[in-house]
Amino acid sequence: PRLAGQIRLAWAFAVLGVMHGNVGDQARQKENIEKAYAMVDGVSERERLFITAWHERVNGNLKKYGELFEVLTRAYPRDPVFHSNLAVYYVQTGQFEKALAEREAVIRISPKQPQNYGIAADIHQQLDRIAEAKALLENALAAGVDVPIVHGPLLRLAFVQRDEAAQTRHLQWFA
Repeated sequence: PRLAGQIRLAWAFAVLGVMHGNVGDQARQKENIEKAYAMVDGVSERERLFITAWHERVNGNLKKYGELFEVLTRAYPRDPVFHSNLAVYYVQTGQFEKALAEREAVIRISPKQPQNYGIAADIHQQLDRIAEAKALLENALAAGVDVPIVHGPLLRLAFVQRDEAAQTRHLQWFA
């Protein structure tokens, strides 16, 4: 029982560390990731790889972080979190085509997670694929993903393209 509790605690610290990083608190992110890493013995291989990847990241080894998430996505291809983390790594290292492929994998696995559409659209824009970004976001709306993170980028695209009808439509949605 003690070991099982320690394993759950290691995972909890890892997730807590990631969440702290997501809100910009790198000090607490590192603190919690290091606590998880100190307890990595006895966790599953999946958890060990995840915790180790984040340990590498908070210690400045972005390349090793990416390599470990490549292993995780191959070993667990249906896990959207692993694809999402790998997509972030690819964006941060300027590998936008690979990032887009990973973000599209997340959308296939979890089509109702709206943030993935906005992020994938941003990557399309980085690649100067405005029509693809717009189509992706419109497909999200058609699939019932009718949220601000989809309308916001569509409004921005409508503004850039000087599409007044689309601007009005999205502004009315926000109202």
